[in-house]
Amino acid sequence: RMAEGTPSTALKSVTNEELLESIKQIKAEHPDYGMKRIWLALKECMEVSEKRVKKCMQDNGLASASSGDGAEGEAGDADGEAPSGVQVSAEDLLAAIKDLKRDNPDFGIKRIWTTLKETKGIDVSEKRVRKCMQDHGLTGEPARGAGAV
Repeated sequence: RMAEGTPSTALKSVTNEELLESIKQIKAEHPDYGMKRIWLALKECMEVSEKRVKKCMQDNGLASASSGDGAEGEAGDADGEAPSGVQVSAEDLLAAIKDLKRDNPDFGIKRIWTTLKETKGIDVSEKRVRKCMQDHGLTGEPARGAGAV
């Protein structure tokens, strides 16, 4: 029961089917919209959480490939995220880094990361590349937690 003086909302709760149809309609009208923009558009006319919209989009193949880690932005998306690429496994990332490092031993973290993005189409964060390289001894820096010798 609502407390006195609390305004009742005119927003409508929706079923999963209604939510999916609304998402598809917005996506058809605005194919460049990511999850966040779709949720912002939906919450004006219905009562729905951001988490529910994200899950519905992922379950129905309407979300970007990297939505699982919170990087669900698309180019120009309202949340300001960079365009997302295909998720890369740790093993594939390490193999690509080792290939680049073998061919370009003088490349540091930043150049490896840039080359992965620009030539191999692997769109991962610089932080992930740095961690992978450090953990596998591919930089001049000691691995994390190695301590002083």
